[in-house]
Amino acid sequence: MTDHDKHSHPFLRAILPPPQRKKNKEDRLKAIAAAFQTVALSIVAVGLITPIFNAPQTITPQKVWSALVFASTLEILSLLFLLYIPYNDTEEG
Repeated sequence: MTDHDKHSHPFLRAILPPPQRKKNKEDRLKAIAAAFQTVALSIVAVGLITPIFNAPQTITPQKVWSALVFASTLEILSLLFLLYIPYNDTEEG
């Protein structure tokens, strides 16, 4: 326990997360990027692939473009989160 921990309020120590390490930040960024990629894939599946198999529902160009634009935006956001992960070539072996 550091000197700062001894003087801080016990309630604050209980609710606040511990200091982040480099690996914690990297894992959180990867998790956020994976979530964005999962949602983008779901949008493509629900907006484009599922209507192909349902005959009564028609696919309009507006639906196709809106699904593609929204999925592409989420994919770009996931790639931006992955860019914040520093590349360290000394860890690979």
